[in-house]
Amino acid sequence: MHGRQGTTTFNSNRFGLHSVIGGRENQEDAGLVAHAANNSNAVLAVFDGMGGHEGGEIASGAALDGLNAHAGALTNNAELDGLRRAIMSAHNAALRATVNISSERPPGTTVAAAAVSGNTAHIAHAGDSRAYLLRDGVLTQLTQDHRVQRILYNCIGSKAVVPRVDVSTHQLRTGDALLLVTDGVSGRLSDEELAQHIQRASSAQAAAESICNEIQSRQRSSGRKFDNATAAVYFHSPKPPSAAPVRESKRTLYRRTTLVERVLTGQKVVSVKPKHSR
Repeated sequence: MHGRQGTTTFNSNRFGLHSVIGGRENQEDAGLVAHAANNSNAVLAVFDGMGGHEGGEIASGAALDGLNAHAGALTNNAELDGLRRAIMSAHNAALRATVNISSERPPGTTVAAAAVSGNTAHIAHAGDSRAYLLRDGVLTQLTQDHRVQRILYNCIGSKAVVPRVDVSTHQLRTGDALLLVTDGVSGRLSDEELAQHIQRASSAQAAAESICNEIQSRQRSSGRKFDNATAAVYFHSPKPPSAAPVRESKRTLYRRTTLVERVLTGQKVVSVKPKHSR
């Protein structure tokens, strides 16, 4: 895989992260899982960079670093305001990293992030990376894509866009699962297929790998070049979600918010990030 895998050991039964390059020359996706050592509090995020001359790789990687700087505080006490500030930190980090890149397509990155504290999950996103909740066999999309047809109109880390970050809060139950994906996943697998990969997996890490590997398999079969694909998975219980019949997916409401920056601190992490030197 074109990218790097963090070396920190993490609980792969409850947390999963996997990324594949697809048929692209560059890996512009990035993903983050950070969790507290003594409980299930966690931060998960996926990023999908864009922009020419490696700008997408740099933007998504810098945004990951910006969010990671806040991971410790969020795993200690996940609050909606803290997640807002962490996303703004990611936005500013990507802006700084790409300030000298000249391109017809200004660099930037989408983001979908979840901060879990106890039975509460805060969700934030900008762009068309998505967050889902799997409960009792029903996969619910928690985010709404910021695009019209194929035109993306919102992201973070771009000097061409004033970011709009949508946030929501959800109560979790035992057996629930959260799934965060880039559009390389959501554009290739249906909600029902995503639910099946999660339910059949022996662990959260196995679920993330199964989703991405399925996309790689379909690419080989089609002979076409697919997009980068990244999946982050969280199980809200030590065991995988029960394999209930998969029913029709649904979408929940979300609300919009603006962001205010504040400095927080950092903690224990596994990441998949683009590398920029070739």
